[in-house]
Amino acid sequence: MIKLDIGEVVQQSGVPASTLRFYEERGLITSRGRRGLRRQFDPGVLDRLALIALGRAAGFSLNEIALMFAPEGQLRIDRQMLVAKSEGGCQDFRVQGGLNNHTDGRTNRS
Repeated sequence: MIKLDIGEVVQQSGVPASTLRFYEERGLITSRGRRGLRRQFDPGVLDRLALIALGRAAGFSLNEIALMFAPEGQLRIDRQMLVAKSEGGCQDFRVQGGLNNHTDGRTNRS
């Protein structure tokens, strides 16, 4: 099976190596070994990083995102949590006045 070293993951995902190491410490991603001093990852890590980025953009904490992944790597989505988060996000959006107050189309969160 083809493995990507940490440099290739950085290049393909745009996620800094320090963030990859942090995500690995938090259990969000898993390396599959090392070649010399460089961590090796399965190509599926790119999909997982995209899901993490999507979750962060939607306002989920890393702890909430971690709960969405089963130990064997499969997704385990809590629909009630998604609904609660989306309802809260919609409320935040209405309170802030919608897109008219935002230049990039995203809600600003402090």
